[in-house]
Amino acid sequence: PCPRPATGADERQLIEEAFTNSGTMKEDDTWFLISAIWWRAWEAYTGYGSAPVTNGTFASPIENDNLLLQGSLMKGLRDGTDYMLVPERVWDLLKEWYQGGPPIPRKVIVEGMGTRAMTR
Repeated sequence: PCPRPATGADERQLIEEAFTNSGTMKEDDTWFLISAIWWRAWEAYTGYGSAPVTNGTFASPIENDNLLLQGSLMKGLRDGTDYMLVPERVWDLLKEWYQGGPPIPRKVIVEGMGTRAMTR
């Protein structure tokens, strides 16, 4: 267990470390989809990436329901627009800190000359 850090900056540091330690996608890895709406709000809280830091707190549970239709992943969703892909360790930390979900795991497969795609 990893208790939720006291500040957004501390969260950002742990998530950056988890991304670094996970490395790039490899075949048979499990990565998770997270709603881009939720992710962008979290980025604003922590200053992750190039997001400017907002003042205040952030305690919203992960909400992936906007990616699902009757329990199945909606068709036509786009990486980086509708959802973000995160490695399992990043998902585990965020899920522990914020609860919510549901989890949407995907296995990495390799197509063609190293192009990666996600499967069920």
